[in-house]
Amino acid sequence: MSVLVRELRQPLPRRTMRIVAAAVVLLLLSFLSIALIPWLLPSIDHSARVSASLSSLWTAEGNQEYSYFGHSVSSAGDVNGDGYDDVIVGAFYYSNGEPCEGRALLYLGTPLGLSSSPSWAAESDRNYASFGWSVSCAGDVNHDGYDDVIVGACAYSSDDNWLFEGAAFLYLGSPSGLSASPSWTATGDQVGEEFGISVSSGGDVNGDGYDDVVVGADCYSDGQTGEGRAFLYLGSSSGLSDLPSWTAESDQADAGFGYAVSSAGDTNCDGYDDVVVGAPFYSNGQDYEGRAYLYLGTSSGLSTSPSWTAESDLTDANLGFSVSSTGDVDDDGFDDVIIGAPCYTNGQSKEGCAFFYIGSSSGLSSSPSWTGESDQVDSDFGDSVSSAGDVNGDGHSDVVIGARYYMNGEQGEGRAFLYLGSSSGLPSSSDWTAESDQTWALFGCSVSSAGDVNGDGRDEVIVGAPSYTSSAIDEGRAYLYGEVQIPEFKTLLIPVIGAVAIVVALRRTQAKK
Repeated sequence: MSVLVRELRQPLPRRTMRIVAAAVVLLLLSFLSIALIPWLLPSIDHSARVSASLSSLWTAEGNQEYSYFGHSVSSAGDVNGDGYDDVIVGAFYYSNGEPCEGRALLYLGTPLGLSSSPSWAAESDRNYASFGWSVSCAGDVNHDGYDDVIVGACAYSSDDNWLFEGAAFLYLGSPSGLSASPSWTATGDQVGEEFGISVSSGGDVNGDGYDDVVVGADCYSDGQTGEGRAFLYLGSSSGLSDLPSWTAESDQADAGFGYAVSSAGDTNCDGYDDVVVGAPFYSNGQDYEGRAYLYLGTSSGLSTSPSWTAESDLTDANLGFSVSSTGDVDDDGFDDVIIGAPCYTNGQSKEGCAFFYIGSSSGLSSSPSWTGESDQVDSDFGDSVSSAGDVNGDGHSDVVIGARYYMNGEQGEGRAFLYLGSSSGLPSSSDWTAESDQTWALFGCSVSSAGDVNGDGRDEVIVGAPSYTSSAIDEGRAYLYGEVQIPEFKTLLIPVIGAVAIVVALRRTQAKK
């Protein structure tokens, strides 16, 4: 820099001064581009597989005792169309006028990350409704360019008779954010049905350009007590249909079908999104081994029968307690699926396991291409599973898995595990982990991709710890993690050396004249 200053002090002809001024401008622009590197990352080549190094970027808490903020977390998509993804968090036991009515809160993405305060909140206004037990992006159900949000209240009662049939609520996105009131509501029609125990976007199952939603009711009875049911509602220009276009059941008593539901993405690449449903208490040779079901999308909607099922073949494993699309982990053009079995035993009692199934032209693989375990007794690995999006920008979707009872210094603190995708699938060991460092915080009870909340071209991850205690007992906390890009020192030197070289060359040319 001293060379640059010394040369600039020498008198220069006007034409040369213009060139020097241009060099200085280029120098300033170079420094500006470096300062903005987090927002310029999409232009950088991330083709090489690298280890994840995620940092804590944001936290939020429930600020009310026993509200269990973070019991559910999800990307909300981009609800206001500003180019930054947003997140939604549920606090199902929140009270505000009605005891334990529940609440859902939206935090907007910005160039600096998530907002410190929620831009939107909604409640059920019903006693003990558990609003926010489940939350999810609904996709864009009316195709207006703004993502929408769905919230489940599995203990909702439509009147004062305490029937606990459950309900689900849709809130539409707009330039100003989510609507204050739900644009659509659906309720169960059976006592104790628990409609809304799970909610999710179904993707676009019939290829009409409108996203659809799927809702689970794990205690629904129709021939078999508590067999469970899943419901699909189609999107349209006017929003979601009043009645479900498709339902499915387990046909087995107390199977809990619908306890977990999710879009499966497009597993066979036919242009129609598919849906995966979990029945964690299904028995077929082994009591409560659990089962997961895949239903393929078609031009007329979801298939009436599952095209694929999987079981754990282990007593009390509860496969299907959590289900999710992982996106396309191996970048072969087919979306893949992950299923959690949190009570699976393999060396350690109820350590938990997650099973990963690869998509193909014929659908999901019959056997898992990958499994992961916690290797710790009673940790509940697989209690929650999700796509993490693409956290390192290598073009492969990644996977995040929660183990809410994991212990490493603090009992029941919980842990989240990240596995990076690659052309060969998922790695044998996790690339990143995080914990709450607080006894019985239940960190990892919920996990999800947050989308790209700061527009840096890489996805972030959100993790819930519903029993975290800070200012209030069991208020709960949500954590956002992502990569922070810091340019190498040699990168910082390049524009400086370049500008110095330009000025020195100009001075030597002038001296020769």
